[in-house]
Amino acid sequence: MRKTRYLLLTVTIFFIFLQPIVVADKPVLVEYFYSKTCPDCARTTPIIDEIEQEYGWRVVVERIEVSSSVENWDRWYSYGFEEIPSVVVNNETKIPKENITKERLEEIIDIYLAGGKPRKPFSYNKTIVTTLFGKINVTKLSLPLLAVVLGAVDSFNPCSFFILLFLLSLLIYAK
Repeated sequence: MRKTRYLLLTVTIFFIFLQPIVVADKPVLVEYFYSKTCPDCARTTPIIDEIEQEYGWRVVVERIEVSSSVENWDRWYSYGFEEIPSVVVNNETKIPKENITKERLEEIIDIYLAGGKPRKPFSYNKTIVTTLFGKINVTKLSLPLLAVVLGAVDSFNPCSFFILLFLLSLLIYAK
């Protein structure tokens, strides 16, 4: 009876803790969008070269020169990027210019090679839609100007006027 328990415990431990790590069968696709005339691309291209050499067949780097054709530019633009250079890993994980580092790329590629998916980074909507002004690009406005514009739009709210008048009447009553 004891031998059966030990055998059952050993088999359970083996299946729970000693399972082999799953490795992806397919190579990871890295799309590198760049331009020949881009000064920032001169900084990031060696990083992409190192990644390609270190990972070998496990990573396929597709270099896409954005300024050479309209199709390449449309492909880059379809990902929603605004600046060059940019990287997309496995058609899912988008890495803008300021986040292209060797450590960041290695982290994402290792997650894909292990069979996982990286968590999506926080992103914010860069445009707001108003009925009076239409679409407003928040990155083009200064913060004080944005506060004044949004305050002016919100000041026409009838509920705000009611609360303002109610509080003013309370102040007048309280003397």
